[in-house]
Amino acid sequence: TTPDLSAFKSLEILILEACEDLKEIHPSIEDIETLVSLNVSDCWQLMELPLGVGRMENLSKLLINGTNIREIPISRGCLTKLETLNASNCRRLTQLQESWGSLMSLTQLNLNETEIEELPESIGSLKKLKTLNTSDCASLTYLPNSIGDLASLCCLDLSNCHKLAQLPNSIGSLVSLSQLLLSGCHSLRQIPDSIGKLTSLTELHLKSTAIEELPESISSLKELETLDVSYCKSLARIPNSIGNSTSLSHFDLTGCHKLVQLPDSIGSFVSLQQLLLSGCHSLRQIPDSIGKLTSLIELHLKSTAIEELPKSIGSLKELKTLDVSYCKSLARIPNSIGNSTSLSHFDLTGCHKLVQLPDSIGSFMFLKRLLLSGCHSLRQIPDSIGKLTSLIELHLKSTAIEELPKSIGSLKELKTLDVSYCKSLTRIPNSIGNSTSLYCLDLTECHKLAQLPDSIGSLVSLQRLLLSGCHSLRQISDSIGKLTSLIEMHLKSTAIEELLESIGSLKELETLDVSYCKSLARIPNSIGNSTSLSHFDLTGCHKLVQLPDSISSFVSLQQLLLSGCHSLRQIPYSIGKLISLTELHLKSTAIEELPESIGSLKELKTLDASFCASLIRIPNSIACSTSKLHKLPRVSIAIAVSGCHSLRQIPSSIGKLTSLIELHLKSTAIEELPESIGSLNKLKTLDVSYCKSLAHIPNSIGNSTSLSRLDLTECHKLAQLPDSIGSFVSLQRLLLSGCHSLRQIPDSIGKLTSLIEMHLKSTAIEELPESIGSLKELKTLDASYCASLARIPNSIGNSTSLSCLDLTECHKLAQLPDSISSLVSLQRLLLSGCHSLRQIPDSIRKLTSLIELHLKFKDIERLPKSISFFKELRILDGSIMHHSIGSLVSLQQLFLSRCFSLKQIPHSIGKLTSLIELHLEFSAIEKLPESIGSLNELKTLHVFYCQSLGRIPSSIGNFTSMSSLNLDECHKLVQLPDSIGSIVSLQQLLLSGCHSLRQIPDSIGKLTSLIELHLKSTAIEELPKSIGSLKELKTLDVSYCKSLARIPNSIGNSTSLSHFDLTECHKLAQLPDSIGSLVSLQRLLLSGCHSLRQIPDSIGKLTSLTELHLKSTAIEELPKSIGNMQNLRILDISGTPIIELLDDPGILAELQEFRASRWKNSEGSPSNNGQLVSPNNLGLDKLQKLSELRSRVLALGITYQIPQSLNLSQLNFLKKLTLSNWLEFLLHLSIK
Repeated sequence: TTPDLSAFKSLEILILEACEDLKEIHPSIEDIETLVSLNVSDCWQLMELPLGVGRMENLSKLLINGTNIREIPISRGCLTKLETLNASNCRRLTQLQESWGSLMSLTQLNLNETEIEELPESIGSLKKLKTLNTSDCASLTYLPNSIGDLASLCCLDLSNCHKLAQLPNSIGSLVSLSQLLLSGCHSLRQIPDSIGKLTSLTELHLKSTAIEELPESISSLKELETLDVSYCKSLARIPNSIGNSTSLSHFDLTGCHKLVQLPDSIGSFVSLQQLLLSGCHSLRQIPDSIGKLTSLIELHLKSTAIEELPKSIGSLKELKTLDVSYCKSLARIPNSIGNSTSLSHFDLTGCHKLVQLPDSIGSFMFLKRLLLSGCHSLRQIPDSIGKLTSLIELHLKSTAIEELPKSIGSLKELKTLDVSYCKSLTRIPNSIGNSTSLYCLDLTECHKLAQLPDSIGSLVSLQRLLLSGCHSLRQISDSIGKLTSLIEMHLKSTAIEELLESIGSLKELETLDVSYCKSLARIPNSIGNSTSLSHFDLTGCHKLVQLPDSISSFVSLQQLLLSGCHSLRQIPYSIGKLISLTELHLKSTAIEELPESIGSLKELKTLDASFCASLIRIPNSIACSTSKLHKLPRVSIAIAVSGCHSLRQIPSSIGKLTSLIELHLKSTAIEELPESIGSLNKLKTLDVSYCKSLAHIPNSIGNSTSLSRLDLTECHKLAQLPDSIGSFVSLQRLLLSGCHSLRQIPDSIGKLTSLIEMHLKSTAIEELPESIGSLKELKTLDASYCASLARIPNSIGNSTSLSCLDLTECHKLAQLPDSISSLVSLQRLLLSGCHSLRQIPDSIRKLTSLIELHLKFKDIERLPKSISFFKELRILDGSIMHHSIGSLVSLQQLFLSRCFSLKQIPHSIGKLTSLIELHLEFSAIEKLPESIGSLNELKTLHVFYCQSLGRIPSSIGNFTSMSSLNLDECHKLVQLPDSIGSIVSLQQLLLSGCHSLRQIPDSIGKLTSLIELHLKSTAIEELPKSIGSLKELKTLDVSYCKSLARIPNSIGNSTSLSHFDLTECHKLAQLPDSIGSLVSLQRLLLSGCHSLRQIPDSIGKLTSLTELHLKSTAIEELPKSIGNMQNLRILDISGTPIIELLDDPGILAELQEFRASRWKNSEGSPSNNGQLVSPNNLGLDKLQKLSELRSRVLALGITYQIPQSLNLSQLNFLKKLTLSNWLEFLLHLSIK
């Protein structure tokens, strides 16, 4: 409480800001007649203002933001001079009185993040009000009509008022309004026509509202400069009249999924500088009138459905940024683009259908960044690219180019060239050496690149050369030694066998990565000349037998990584000269001992010799430098020998490592720790987890008083802890989980005053010691799965810092102490599986900080009534439902899965407006309540395996934020409501196993965000035509739909589809020709479609297809167009009557797995008049990448003529061969 303030007669400004303990202001404040400004912001314990504050005549500024004040006392006719009132973040402020109309001088009113539900009618009396901020008022539902009387209002901020459903018509009377901010008003479906009267409006923000169209009157907003309707997922139409808003400079339509077209009048925006259309998935065409936007600087079309750019694009002379990335249908760039000569940033990333660039691209004299990564169909770069003299960055990652044009050498300003993951690239032109400004050359994962040109040595500015994953690269050009600026060289997973002598000329080289070069057997001695090297990675070089002695010259080397060098048996003695070495990794090498010189590594902080199965000795010299180390307190050392399963003993000399900070002995065979461990005064981390033979901890360990983390997890034989453990005054984490023999925790544990975490999971303890209440800093106590734990001491209530208490699966725990209510900081209480616990004490209501509560156990009789007090609860996992569930207004995740007796969801669930996830799987519910549609923030609804669920309410269409709906195995579900099409954010719809579901509503086509649709084992007979509207759909599973007889032709419009599963669709007799339009399709599964006799020729257009499964179909021949499938890796024709494969022996050259089990024609015998097609006709000798071959002929009582000779010698990658009955007939079998 403040003192009596009546003595301060002349006080004008009183600042009490952030007085966290302030609970009351003395009533005498009213006596200060001169007070002009009162600031009590962030006094979070302050609940009310004295009534006298509302009668102050001279007060002009009142700041109460961040307090818990419930009401602002305003007496009628008072506070007439108040100009600024800030009540933001007053979470308990729910109502404004009519007396607010007395604030005649008020110019700024800030009510954001309050809980007010409506503004009073008297608000219209505030004639001088210029700024009204009610943003983030999640409960605000209503604006009074009188708001139109605020004639001076310049800024009205209603952002994120989620419940605000409409604006009054009187809003058009706000003649001074320049900013109207409505972004995030998810319930707002319509803008009143009167908005056209706001003639002063310059900014209109409607982002993430539910509006379906803009009013025609928007054309009257002549001063409008910024219009943001981004992420209005229901917006389908822009009126033609919008062209009259000629002052518009920024127009944002990002993420308007339903927007199909732009009006031609868009060309009237003569002042427009930024047009943002990214994520308008339904937008297929840009009007030609766009060429009239002569002021346009930025045009963003990312992830739209456009197929081409209009020719008029070349008229945009001021255009600097053009982003058409991830336009997967874009197939053509007009030649006129070359006229946009101001272009500096051109992004075509992920344009899968783009086959070529126009020659006119060479006209972009100012272009600095050209991004073409992910243009999978782009096979060639035009030679005119050499004219881009300003180009700094060229990104060609994951394109289909086979070579770079010679003109690339003309790009004198080029600094970054990224051609990584260009798997067809075989050649780099010699002219590349002319690009002397090149700083970074990225050739990562260019699998076919066999050599680098000698001219690479001319790249004098090159600092980063990335060649990792170039599997065909066996040699590095000797000219590489001329790259005197090179700092990083990455050769990971290449086929190089040795590094060249010239590598020693790279004086600036800091990073050299040759990890996983499995053929690398030699490091040249000259490497010692690269004296700047700080990071040398040889991880996984299996053939490397030794390191050169010159390694001792690496005076700057900090990291030497040798893990996985299985042939490396010895570390050279000269390693002791690496005076800068901080990390040495020897994990999984064949070394038997460490050299004595290791003691000379004064800067070494990390030594990892874990999983060195042959290591039997750690030299005593490791402690020899301790006489110097104690003089170097800055040095921190970590030793790791974890996983050295043969290591049974730690040398006693380890106690001399007085600077040791970390010691990792995890998964070793040690049985005890040496007494000398207590001498490690600086030791902070000791990890002996998973030392299953460790039975004893010496009492001397108590001398390691700096220890902050002690990990004894899964030390199965450890039966007790020494009493000296109480001496660990710095210990913060004590991990004992899985110590199955540990039955008791010593009482001295109460002395661990710094302890923050204690983990006792799966120990044999029967009770916690009384002293546990002394752990004032303890935040996490995990005693889960302690099956013998029967009692929690009452003293636990003294651990007031505890934020997480986990008692999951403590089967014998019958009650909680009443003192649990004292845990005022507790946020997570986990009690699931405490089957003996029948009742939760009602005192639990005092846990007002509780965020997460788990109460899933079988014998609980009721939830406590006090559950309604948990206003901050975010996560509830229970086994029964309480009618008061609706009072948990902050709840975000509700788990009621496996509640087998749960048959009904209370109507009050609709009040959980913050709910994001609802899990009802494996329950007995028969229907969902209509009120569920009120859960506007719900993103995940899982009701799978609810086998009694027969009905989904129509209100489900209100789930505008939902991304995942799982109804798998709801056997009684007969139909889906039409309103499902309104779930515009839905990405995943799972209906597999809904055996009674016969029809999918046509409205499903409105789910423009849908990525996955699973209909496996449903009773559907056909897919709706609207399926073609699902432009983002990647996975469609209709397998085992035995009644499915037809796929609509419209399926071809789902061009993002990558996985299409029709397995065991017995009635499906044909595929539509439009299947050839599925350009992104990678897996087509048709096995078991017994009625399918023919594959359409259009299948040859599926150039991205990697798997084709035709097992047990009735197909007799494959179309010739199959030869176009250059990416096909798996072909399964098992059990089909296919007569023969194609004659072209080179076809399917990329095939890796060929399955032909039970391959027969319709008569039950092999083709060719009883003769099996010869292996050469099959093309097997040409399938050089084949990794698996299954070709089995079953004995069917028919005499087969098996080929006597089978030549598989060219199948270099063959790993698995299944020939079954063939072997008894073959006379000659050739396998390499």
